[in-house]
Amino acid sequence: MSHTRTRLTLLIGLLSACLTTTAERLVTSVEMLHPGSITFHPSARNVLIVNNTSPQPHERGHLTTLSTQPTTIDSINTDSTAFYCIAELTDGLQEYGYFVNVSMLETTQNTTGHYAPLTPTQIDSLAALYEADALITLNQLTIVDRLFDDYDDDTERHIAIFECRVGAAWQVAYPSHIGVETDAFTTADTLYWEAFSSASLEQALLQLIDRREAITQTAESMGQRLAYRLLPQWDVQNRYLYATRDKQLQTGLEHFRHRRFNQAALTFDALGESNAKDLTRAFALANAAVCYELNGYVSKACQRADAALQLLKKENSNKALEAYYDLIHYRKQLSHILDEHETLRQQL
Repeated sequence: MSHTRTRLTLLIGLLSACLTTTAERLVTSVEMLHPGSITFHPSARNVLIVNNTSPQPHERGHLTTLSTQPTTIDSINTDSTAFYCIAELTDGLQEYGYFVNVSMLETTQNTTGHYAPLTPTQIDSLAALYEADALITLNQLTIVDRLFDDYDDDTERHIAIFECRVGAAWQVAYPSHIGVETDAFTTADTLYWEAFSSASLEQALLQLIDRREAITQTAESMGQRLAYRLLPQWDVQNRYLYATRDKQLQTGLEHFRHRRFNQAALTFDALGESNAKDLTRAFALANAAVCYELNGYVSKACQRADAALQLLKKENSNKALEAYYDLIHYRKQLSHILDEHETLRQQL
């Protein structure tokens, strides 16, 4: 499958150092592509990011609870926060290159003063006006923040703390002629800042980030994270292979080292079906599973991993127990890959 790639630099270095040992677990890094949280319609090549929020009242959600004064509710103008959020989302999607074009409508389309998702008529109108195949709409942005303090007895320092939580309601919508239902979802992000002073709480507060800047950074973080979440993304995972003094196992590892995964798999399979010791056979089948996965045969990889697990159950050595738990985890990863395959096929 095209969504599996390998990095063998680390493995090659470990092989050259470890093949002469009695038994060793070798590591390679594998890049896996995981599906995004939304499967966009194939027609979605030109995307419009829309601000459809109603600004939060300035006096809502901003608390100061310092030990030196009574709790207060503060007034902070956060009207532009939605802009920073969708600007980071737009930049992230543009950089990713998944869509042909990503544009942004920064002026809010919501004039109601309350939560009001776009109507089908509004969606069609905006899609036609901006030649968009799909709209990603920010319908609501909620900000809750708190300025408070603490004291560290061990270091005898005052700590000023600012916590900001941002929640958002989104929708992915399409023009009516495409005939696809709207996807609605929510996101949330929380950031913290701290400042320290051994002199006084006032000095710590002076060093703390500006409150409005902190709110902006939290909204920007949400936009960045959403760009990563929406679309397929690469993730690096470890895969383990096993080496012993068995010559056939070493031959398979040598094939693997030179990226001859087919020959390596056949060599490991032959050893796994031989009259060798159960632990050696289990190691060979576990190695074969990795080879098949790298060649895109995930179902075969599952079969070899299952066979290796059955053999390891018969063993009671520390090496066998460690390999057994490694393979349990690997088998779950393979099942997850199979589950994600159909979604990835649709998204790619």
